Amino acid sequence: MAAPSEPSPTTHATTWPASASVWIGVAGTATIVLGQWAAVLGCVPAWVNQEARGHAWFGGSLGGVLTAAILAAAAVLMQLPFDLLARTRPRPDAAPAPAPSLRSWWRRWWSGVWRWIAAAAMGGAVLGLAWEADADRWLAWSILGFGLLAGIAVTLPVRPGEAVAADPATDAWTAQVRQELVRLGLSLPRIRWFDHGERSLVGGWHGLGPWATLWLSRSLRDVPPPLAAGLVVREIGHADRGDRAFGVLASAAWIAAGLAVSWIMAGELLGEGPATPAGLVIVVAAVMSSWSLVGALLWPALGRRQVLAADR
Repeated sequence: MAAPSEPSPTTHATTWPASASVWIGVAGTATIVLGQWAAVLGCVPAWVNQEARGHAWFGGSLGGVLTAAILAAAAVLMQLPFDLLARTRPRPDAAPAPAPSLRSWWRRWWSGVWRWIAAAAMGGAVLGLAWEADADRWLAWSILGFGLLAGIAVTLPVRPGEAVAADPATDAWTAQVRQELVRLGLSLPRIRWFDHGERSLVGGWHGLGPWATLWLSRSLRDVPPPLAAGLVVREIGHADRGDRAFGVLASAAWIAAGLAVSWIMAGELLGEGPATPAGLVIVVAAVMSSWSLVGALLWPALGRRQVLAADR
């Protein structure tokens, strides 16, 4: 497949209206969740669990890793048509920014895909190792393992997207933002840039303590420095208030509760005989996907109050 050429200077970015983009995202998520529950109601977990018991390597932690990776890859393929439909497309109009080429879109897409599959496989490994440590208490060991991984992920400044190097124009922009912060009696935090794939003002803290880094979407560089400084001040407010630490603890508690629900349902969905990591992963994936959707409806209200407090 020939690589598409970069858009001409008169070609600009366009996308679906905000409401349409939301519904495309909802449709993609619903497709994945409904597909998972169709597999669950079709007795797939019980069948995989039974098959895994007959294979030495597939019946252990490696079975959990492989099953999680396969489920993640399947979810990616189910979501791909919706991602392609919602992506920013080139169209001549009055928009101020050129649209990214299809090649750059695929590069960002693949960068996110391999991370997602690797993270899912790591989750399957944690579940499998917890089961091997104590098959009767895999819930407690898995909560401990996921908590440890989450703690490491929060501590390290993992970049949220494709890293973008600074240039002289960015350095000049940053210097003006620093002046605005100094005028307010604040210091400029460590800033790194990433490509969000859209023209949006996305940003947030990654890493704790000496590793704390404020990752900002490169679209923010198009915002006048005095206004951008206000957004940086808000992120400093979040850090000073400890909002991120509270959010991490709340998310950990929510995940632990979801795993407990998975543990309860696994006893009903895996049939007779001992459970295996391969079967457990399918049940946990379906339950946690739905559990995350419930959380997505509950947590924004709390997050909004935190944002307003940081603004003040």
